[in-house]
Amino acid sequence: MTDSIVVYESTCEGGEHAAFNAGLLAGVLEIVPRAVFFAESRHIEAVREVLEPAEADRVDWRRIKIPPRRANSVAERLPQEWRIVTEVWAAAESENASAIINTSVSLAGLIAVKLRDSLHRNPRPVGLVFHSVLDRFMTERRLHRTLTWGNPPNLRYLILGESLLAEVRSVVPALRATTRAISLPQCFNTAPAASSRLNPSAMSFGFLGIANEYKGFLEFLALADEFASERVRFEVIGRVSSECQTRFEEFQRRTASAKLVISADGGRVPIESYRSRLASLSYTIFPYRAIDYRFVRSGAALDAIWAAKPMIAFRIPALEELFDRMGDVGYLCDSIEKLRATVADVIAHPPIERYAEQSANLFRGRDLFAGPAIGRELVDALGLRLTDRARPMVEQSK
Repeated sequence: MTDSIVVYESTCEGGEHAAFNAGLLAGVLEIVPRAVFFAESRHIEAVREVLEPAEADRVDWRRIKIPPRRANSVAERLPQEWRIVTEVWAAAESENASAIINTSVSLAGLIAVKLRDSLHRNPRPVGLVFHSVLDRFMTERRLHRTLTWGNPPNLRYLILGESLLAEVRSVVPALRATTRAISLPQCFNTAPAASSRLNPSAMSFGFLGIANEYKGFLEFLALADEFASERVRFEVIGRVSSECQTRFEEFQRRTASAKLVISADGGRVPIESYRSRLASLSYTIFPYRAIDYRFVRSGAALDAIWAAKPMIAFRIPALEELFDRMGDVGYLCDSIEKLRATVADVIAHPPIERYAEQSANLFRGRDLFAGPAIGRELVDALGLRLTDRARPMVEQSK
């Protein structure tokens, strides 16, 4: 294996997915001495801020123009994705890179990769990370052919988690040879240095990210309405979506006091503010439905791990997988009634000792998503052979 891997982000801009991509780069840098990263200018700056300075110095940052977010049609995106793929593949050839990784593939981006390979066979492994676009690929049967058509032996679809990988293979069995699972990467260099302790006299429950129906915000509103008090705070660390704005305003007018704190006023919460608010919580609430998260992974769950804040959640495969890997890190509930009863119980009878154990398990569980573990998973997923320099770092994490 050579001394570099080329990574590119052709979908996200600014701070979107910055923590994920920084975590992925940290994993890459456990494998090879240096990485080349292509991305939009503001995204590069956001990723650099998350990485350790010593890690950032080992990345060759290359700015590119990416398709606008509103460019949803294949016809509109494909020429721009083709331009990016052409530039990235040329860089990989010039660098004699060990592999190429696209951190957030789109439909047009997938087509561009396959067209490029059909015209000029690429000898190195290519890994394509599937985020929320996977739901479209799985639920629109006409796209199954796009996923399976012309896959060279060195192409790997990187699916975020073993439970999600099992779902993908059950829907499209022909993808078994092409798909591999990796964990959601995360950087913990700015995370709290110790696990949390529960303060019974000032408890707080947080909803992370965009507050919409899809993520169960209306259920969270009902919890705030019932349980918020002088010693119990409910907080949305994010913004309320337009679809929920009317219900939220009705809630605010109806309640006598401010039962819910919103950390954003219509825009994205700055990362420093987001993490500061996250660190102040007692519990994180995930009223996500399994049907909505069958093919989607929650980055917010990694934020709970970052802050070592126990979770109260509906039982869905993605979160069951986290609990299976880390142990007791909160409460999985089979119904809204059970979730409500769990919130009521921890408020009425604060489980101080169990809380400390749950937070400690989350704190230790960070290792599953940090650079060394991600590096090992990338080696396995892409079929890479370690250099003598990288082998001690990656094998030590086994």
